[in-house]
Amino acid sequence: MENGVGGQLHGISLDSFLQMVQMEKTSCTLKVTTEEDMGWLFILKGNLIAAETGAISGMEAACTIISWEDSVIEIDNACDKKEDEVKQPLMNVLMEGLRLRDENRIQSGGKPSAPVKVSKPPDSVQPSKEKTDAPKDSPKQQPSAADRKPVKKPRPSPFDTPEPHKRSMGRRIVIASVVVIMVGGGYLAFSILGGQPEKSYKKIIAQVETTAEDSDKIILLQSFINANKPGEQTQDAEEKIKAIKTRLEQADFSSLEKTSEANAEKGNFDKAIALYHHHLNKYPASTFKGRIDKRIENMASRMEERDFEQLTTRAGELGADRIELYLAYLKNHPKGKHKNEVEKRIGEMSTEYFIHIEAQILDKDMKEDWASCIELAKKYMDIYPADQRAAQLAKLQTIWEEKTRETRIFETLKRSADSKGTNYEAAAMIYANYLRSYPNSYVKDKVNQQLTLLEQRINAQRLGKETHQLRALLAGRAERFVENGDGTVTDKKTGLRWSTLDGLTVNNNCMGYDSAMDYVKALRTGGHADWRLPTPEELVTLYKKAPFFPETEPTWYWTSKTNRRYMGGWVTDVEVVTSTNSTEWVPEVRDSRACGSVRAVRSKK
Repeated sequence: MENGVGGQLHGISLDSFLQMVQMEKTSCTLKVTTEEDMGWLFILKGNLIAAETGAISGMEAACTIISWEDSVIEIDNACDKKEDEVKQPLMNVLMEGLRLRDENRIQSGGKPSAPVKVSKPPDSVQPSKEKTDAPKDSPKQQPSAADRKPVKKPRPSPFDTPEPHKRSMGRRIVIASVVVIMVGGGYLAFSILGGQPEKSYKKIIAQVETTAEDSDKIILLQSFINANKPGEQTQDAEEKIKAIKTRLEQADFSSLEKTSEANAEKGNFDKAIALYHHHLNKYPASTFKGRIDKRIENMASRMEERDFEQLTTRAGELGADRIELYLAYLKNHPKGKHKNEVEKRIGEMSTEYFIHIEAQILDKDMKEDWASCIELAKKYMDIYPADQRAAQLAKLQTIWEEKTRETRIFETLKRSADSKGTNYEAAAMIYANYLRSYPNSYVKDKVNQQLTLLEQRINAQRLGKETHQLRALLAGRAERFVENGDGTVTDKKTGLRWSTLDGLTVNNNCMGYDSAMDYVKALRTGGHADWRLPTPEELVTLYKKAPFFPETEPTWYWTSKTNRRYMGGWVTDVEVVTSTNSTEWVPEVRDSRACGSVRAVRSKK
């Protein structure tokens, strides 16, 4: 190939052309296109140093481009790359590219290593000899990065006649007659449109005989096939490739037999079988297929015997474990010769296995793990479909499925209620509406728990508002009252400590005298346990002497002063004090069974 000559190639494989370029130590850029793809190969002094296609580059891009079929090669006699990005010998790149090509053919339903046939262009297509007016030493324009952007484009036909303005592009011609490659110290011609393939083939054979690696021999022979029309020489080359591949497979098979048998001796029959299958995948038309099939059958038989012996050896294990072993045997050997025996043993274990399953189901049921209950029931029903207990489990399965459905509904309700944030009344309404619609729902207890929790939060909100309101009123009477921040108020005039909120506010309900006594005994406001009912005088000081304790709602409070009297039966009268802020006070008594409130107090310490 002479410097200054560019052009477009049809009818020659890319791998063949790359070997030619390497032998001639040529520098150039190859633009490779197919009907759907486009890529660039950069060659510096015969070495493939860089490649680009799509978003990939380097070795990966080079192998991808070489794997393409029916490609058109466009030559530009300059290389704008200097760094070696491929970093692999051409032979390695070609081997990997051809391997990818074979994989692509197999995946698309074709045959591997099928030669690419040459398309003969019509006689009207002749190399262009026209020259442009540009000076001979004008610099060659290289494609920019933008020019190399991967664009889908129709594949140019090898029979298209070049347009006049394209034929006049000085340093580009169509190479279509003879491709020359260097072998040893001379040249070997591959005929594309005629010529003398016999002489070329003799020289190729001579080179094959001096090549050590079988893979390299295949590449040489395949290159000749790709570059020539079908004939006696290409047929002989194909036979030689077949013989080399057979020899390679023979070596692989010999090693395979030793490795597989070594695995079998260790009891690794499944691994040995996998190795045989891998060989058949690697060599789909293997000449050893018959022998391999017999080996696989033998390994499978030996593996079945081993597995059945293990069943006998482990016969003393718990029923559940034995069942698992039996099921594993049937799964691994669905047509095993001991299949009937194993199925018989499984049938004899139905009661023992049910007891085991039942215990597990009870445990999962207590944990409300319905999914596991269903899974355990299905497992028993799959093994013993005709068993009466399977029918019982089927009914339970329906119940568990309904519980699962309602549990999911509850989770949806909770998410909806939680989305209401601190609007606890709206959240409570969601649960209350569900209970009105489904009063007998399985999740009603859970719903009621949520309602109780929300009622507590609603009450806490209410008490917070009441406390905030009372604190604001107390702030205006700071000369007498000190709000302690723990639910208590200190009266500086008397030194007594009072509960900030009264019983009516806390319980949202009034209470009788006996309930009032119980209330103060249980009260723990401010972390104190010595709360009591106040005396009438203490309450009068609080509400009837200015500045008064704030009155929120008019009510009356129980005191500790009582009087027993008989009216057809013993009755307890209790002196009470109203919350009205007034300096006027008249003692009042109420029947202990009346409904009032409590303002708890602690004695000063």
